Amino acid sequence: MTLCWSDTEALVEALDKHYPETNRTILSTEDLLKMVRGLPDFLDKSDVSTEALNHILWSWIRLVSDDRDIED
Repeated sequence: MTLCWSDTEALVEALDKHYPETNRTILSTEDLLKMVRGLPDFLDKSDVSTEALNHILWSWIRLVSDDRDIED
């Protein structure tokens, strides 16, 4: 499966799989950009806005929060 910037849910799942120990609450948008572009299936060469990166980051934070709520 090829990932692109519009695939927020798939990007979040891939980030969580490849970077499970990352502290998302202190992650900069520059670091997130590098992480997304480093995903094996990410092939989108287009630019992305800071807003889009923030949306991906908050979705990733919520995913982790939701998973912890389920475990408790």
